[in-house]
Amino acid sequence: MKISGVILIIGISGLMYLFYNGSKYGEREWNPQRTHYIQRYQTISFHLMVMPGQGSDYLRGYFCLYNKDGKRLKRSAITNLVFVEPRWTDDEVYFLGMDEDDSVWKLE
Repeated sequence: MKISGVILIIGISGLMYLFYNGSKYGEREWNPQRTHYIQRYQTISFHLMVMPGQGSDYLRGYFCLYNKDGKRLKRSAITNLVFVEPRWTDDEVYFLGMDEDDSVWKLE
């Protein structure tokens, strides 16, 4: 009984880790000067209200902005990871297709 309880706790902890932290989705997306990059992360989401064939179009997750040394500067959750595209200017990155208020980030 004790071993099954430990296995259950480890399993739930692993799912919670994946639910919150997610896994990398795609490659790094560098700015033209290669001083910053965006990394997408996909989190586990439980969406039951989709039509057949639409499940892969709806991915929850978040974007992280990093400097070239790998230091995370910004993180923002996104409701539709697939259709949002980052666009770079000299001093900021903005996200096409993002409904959230946090769609323009200044580069530090």
